[in-house]
Amino acid sequence: MVLSIKEIRRQKREAMSLEDKEIMLEWQWLALTYGTSFTGCLRLKKLDTSFVVKWTDDNGNEHEESVDADQLYNEDVYNKFLAWDGASHEIIKTEKPDKKGKIRKTTKIQAVWPITFADTVDKLIGRFVEFATEVYPYKYDSENLKYLVDGKYDSGREKYAHIKDTQEGEKWLEGTVDAEGVAAIVVGRRIMEGKYAVWLISEDDGFADPNVGLTISHNYGMNYRRQEIARLIYGIIEASSGLLSTAEGEMQLAQDITDALSEQLCEIVNGLDIDEDKNAIFRDGAENLIKDVILKKITGARRKEREQLAQMVVNGLFEEWYQIDEKAKPSPELIEKVLAQKIGSGDRFKLIKAVHDEKTQEARREKLA
Repeated sequence: MVLSIKEIRRQKREAMSLEDKEIMLEWQWLALTYGTSFTGCLRLKKLDTSFVVKWTDDNGNEHEESVDADQLYNEDVYNKFLAWDGASHEIIKTEKPDKKGKIRKTTKIQAVWPITFADTVDKLIGRFVEFATEVYPYKYDSENLKYLVDGKYDSGREKYAHIKDTQEGEKWLEGTVDAEGVAAIVVGRRIMEGKYAVWLISEDDGFADPNVGLTISHNYGMNYRRQEIARLIYGIIEASSGLLSTAEGEMQLAQDITDALSEQLCEIVNGLDIDEDKNAIFRDGAENLIKDVILKKITGARRKEREQLAQMVVNGLFEEWYQIDEKAKPSPELIEKVLAQKIGSGDRFKLIKAVHDEKTQEARREKLA
């Protein structure tokens, strides 16, 4: 009998110590979740960002609606999932004025995010599939903070109950024996984010292998420079688009973009040593972002032209390996400065973004000095 890749990995994990197992899983899941955004992760895994479901309701009415993966990745939805699954959580109530000055009260759940893969991730993925199709589609009781699974479907979320009505939908959400589905990418990326948030504000906690944290730090740096990088590339292409008409001109345009991007990437990636396989993961993330920007909304014959340009830029940038060192991790002083802005360590997205925004400004101040 030929074993699947997942089964080979499972047998390999069972023979390892818990720490070695966690290190292996960190690198394995880093490769699976290394898009510069959640949708970037899906594209790297060749998964559609949405899926069309069809069903007939009890009254005989036919429905056809699009299910969005982004909605399942939503942070509030993930916190509600963890609370439903039995994770420790707290209720956070806030009051703030809207644009008209009227006070708006909000209540949300902040769950304790799991930060280990070993003996955790597979169970969580299975539970998330159950939650997405059997709990999330129902109306939500905002007063008691729970889904009314014995009641009626929510009109905007009923479609999620029908994802598994077809084999295609089941494959999209659950994956196959050899490929991850949307549920795995949601859970894997969220575990990685939980690890990263802990690693940012502690000395040794978060990752079994700290190099995973350093690598992710660069990826977030790429993510938060996305608009800047996009403006830079578009500006050069717009000013020199005529160069694409000849092979020599295309090479010159690729070199112009490469030169401009090198400075941007060097602010994110700096220093010493990490082995080539792990450094390749950073290259994959950077390559994905660059190609994404250059090819965005380009179709037909022009796309083939731009694909060649994008590959030339990527090849030019990575003729030499960019290396990763401890400078990637923001300093304790920078973390304290961010936390002093009343951004709670539990609010992962705001914490991570604020840290990297401050890190970027710090690097630019040093350069000007």
